[in-house]
Amino acid sequence: MSVKQFRTLRTAIGCLVVLIAVAMATAADDQPIDKKAQAARRPKTYIAIFINGYAGDPMPKEPAEFEKLLKAITVEGHFNAVLCKYTLQREALCKKYKVLMVVDLLADGLHVYRNPKECEVLLKKLRG
Repeated sequence: MSVKQFRTLRTAIGCLVVLIAVAMATAADDQPIDKKAQAARRPKTYIAIFINGYAGDPMPKEPAEFEKLLKAITVEGHFNAVLCKYTLQREALCKKYKVLMVVDLLADGLHVYRNPKECEVLLKKLRG
């Protein structure tokens, strides 16, 4: 065994010993799991986001086509959210189908870095 191989082996064994010591120390500190506390920490709502790309607007531009997409992703895809550029028509269609809209802040026109003022105005409007 060469000196280089020996040093590599010695380092690997040292790391293994440290990992075992840390694992044993944390195992000793484990508390019994409180099922009520664990259940209280679980999120009440989960979202499955349909994403067809970002930093642009790859979604259909025509409202009828966007509505067709929403029908498909909610019924067949079981999604309950969509990432897209914000428009009033899309917002209305998302409300109609009870789909959450995740606004793409990197899309042209409302880019968070290129147009921070317009982006801020939109976000304040959406927050209510």
